[in-house]
Amino acid sequence: MQNLKEQLAKECDISQEEVEKVLQFVDKRAQQIISEYWRKDPNCREPDDKEIRKAKRSFKEATGILFLTNYEQYSKEYVRGIGNLVSEAFKPGSVDTPKKCYYQHYDVEFITFCIRQYLTEKERIVLRLRYGMIDGRMRSYAKISRIDRTYSRQWLSTIAHKAERKLLFRWYEKEAKERKE
Repeated sequence: MQNLKEQLAKECDISQEEVEKVLQFVDKRAQQIISEYWRKDPNCREPDDKEIRKAKRSFKEATGILFLTNYEQYSKEYVRGIGNLVSEAFKPGSVDTPKKCYYQHYDVEFITFCIRQYLTEKERIVLRLRYGMIDGRMRSYAKISRIDRTYSRQWLSTIAHKAERKLLFRWYEKEAKERKE
């Protein structure tokens, strides 16, 4: 049977070094499952299929960090959240992102600046909860609507979509300015 790391590297089309980089931003249990540490440690229990699927999904969500630059001064949870945002919202077909633009590198400092400068307080809160910028855990719109009862999940989805479009617009605006200069 093929090692889970090799399998994920093949599925995500990344190298073994990049797998190790992404593994740093995945939770402890997913790290144990993916690196098959549970085989070596007698205290670790063998994962079931649901845990393996969850670890794979967590790994695939975190692959967005490969497209980030200047993230060293931020916490792991925040970087993982920004990586989730990039891998989920900036991927082709999600928010008018052309395929060629997805594989460029996104500056964490600029994305953080745009979140603080151009988004409303509600948009910031929804994005932070949705992509796990606070604690590293992504949440669905239904879970966010249970936390904040004032908005339905459809309305939260609309808020997040508008916020993602604003961020993407600011990113393209920055890219256009850099190309002109």
